[in-house]
Amino acid sequence: MVISDHLMPGMTGIEFTKICRDRYPDMMRLMLTGQPDTQMVIEALNHGEVYRFITKPWDDVELKVILSLAFEQLDLTRENRRLLTLVRQQQSFIEKLEREHPGINSVVRDETGAILLDAT
Repeated sequence: MVISDHLMPGMTGIEFTKICRDRYPDMMRLMLTGQPDTQMVIEALNHGEVYRFITKPWDDVELKVILSLAFEQLDLTRENRRLLTLVRQQQSFIEKLEREHPGINSVVRDETGAILLDAT
């Protein structure tokens, strides 16, 4: 996680969060600002993909809640990616089985619901 100020010497927080996003796309990015500006917020969201803005001075309890939610969001995003990869692997395996054994994924049942096996 990176927490950046918006106004810094040498570069803005938006420029910094863009670099962070490009180098570490999974990193959660938050930005501090003493002077929130609608255009700056839009630019930071669109270009730096900032998760949340924190206005200065901040409330310590609010900051702790924001950090907790940010880490929770990061965990959920990572878990979602892991599960998506697993589903894609399983789909690939099923497709391979179907190519090697045509009809393997179709089930034939009798009138009682029992599975019928083809003995041929």
